[in-house]
Amino acid sequence: MSQTSSRFHLPYIQPAQAQKHVTHNEALRVLDAVMQLVVETFDATTPPPGPAIGESYGLGAGATADWAGKDTHIAVWNGASWDFVAPQEGWVGWSKQQAGQWRYDGTAWVEMSAGPVDQFGINTSADAVNRLAVASQATLLTHDGAGHQLKINKSAETETVSVLFQSDYTGHAEMGLTGVTDFDIKVSPDGAGWNTVLSAAANGSDVTLAATRITLNGTAEGTAVQAHSADGTAGRILLGGTTALAAGPATLTDMATLDGTRIGGFNNSDSGPHDLTGQGGDRYGMMLQVQRASGRRHRVYQTLSGQMFHQHESDLGMQPARRVFDDRNLLADVGFNGGIPTGGVIESGSTVDGSYTRFADGTQICWSLPQAIDATTASGALFAGQGAVAPFAKPFVAAPVVSASLVAGAAAAWASVRDVTATGFTPLALSSTSTSGLEVVAVAIGRWH
Repeated sequence: MSQTSSRFHLPYIQPAQAQKHVTHNEALRVLDAVMQLVVETFDATTPPPGPAIGESYGLGAGATADWAGKDTHIAVWNGASWDFVAPQEGWVGWSKQQAGQWRYDGTAWVEMSAGPVDQFGINTSADAVNRLAVASQATLLTHDGAGHQLKINKSAETETVSVLFQSDYTGHAEMGLTGVTDFDIKVSPDGAGWNTVLSAAANGSDVTLAATRITLNGTAEGTAVQAHSADGTAGRILLGGTTALAAGPATLTDMATLDGTRIGGFNNSDSGPHDLTGQGGDRYGMMLQVQRASGRRHRVYQTLSGQMFHQHESDLGMQPARRVFDDRNLLADVGFNGGIPTGGVIESGSTVDGSYTRFADGTQICWSLPQAIDATTASGALFAGQGAVAPFAKPFVAAPVVSASLVAGAAAAWASVRDVTATGFTPLALSSTSTSGLEVVAVAIGRWH
């Protein structure tokens, strides 16, 4: 029969043994030392002076004096000497001084809070993949100080680090770094096929929305969103209620090479509307560009002076800008520069010499003021009279076609013109009888450019 127990090595009382109380008390002493194990510390190496009866220590490496050679043992003061108990792998005890649990790993005492735990489950079972598992209505991670940061790390860019949302253990939404360093938000109807609905580049320059419907019931903030309603930084999402754009970043100063779909301001653009109008003030403005999947671009931009233009791209490249007309510039001073109209469509007005209408295509019509002429000079069977040279209200580029008529006069009288130039004409009055005070007016049609 064995003399001691297999685990704690408690001495057995032997058959016909004298003084059985000695063996029994020795077993109780060992039990008293190791049951509900509590020690002063688990790394003691030097015996303390004047220990109290029952005072216990877990010995560390290099124990000295009365503890020499008893590394890792539990030392208990019995009032006269130290008793030692050798620990077994898996024993757990509490350290008063270190205020924590320690575990004997078969070689040394290890603080449990510092040693690694392979798996840990709270109200559920952990496994080799889900090494930390929690079954609870909620999980709280709070601060210990000013704040709290949750860190999720991956070993390489091509790996995945994300938060996966499941329904009955089937994934339907995921956000994180999925195989790249860009931040993606994905959704899935079945956990197999995934669709990326938002992707934010790691450099913060691009944000792509790929969803057919996104509803925002809050406020969007961050470096990918406008800092304020006048923030014109390229690549940012516009805030709701935006009323203005900044003058424009450097990337928009050359509109000829601009690609993508965006809205922004342009500043002193080499291909901006100022080249079409010749007005330096039109170098600044707002632009909206939409680019189709085929690469074709469509632009609408408005200048500082309020003029609006449209451009489109064809197989031959970006076509010249076309001005958009409205009730503010349809009737305005016309202009022409480099073969392109630069003003309004129709211009009308009057001068001391009459009235005129100019069209953007170059057509001009002038009306002269009435001029009283006496047809009293005999000319064959008729009587004629010549008025003063009448300047046109606006000059033509060449002699126009002029027709004359009488405002009032005899029935057998009529009007004509002679000596027509680009700047004026001479009116004539004719009558079958000698007549005074015939009023002649004329209409001239030609080109102003």
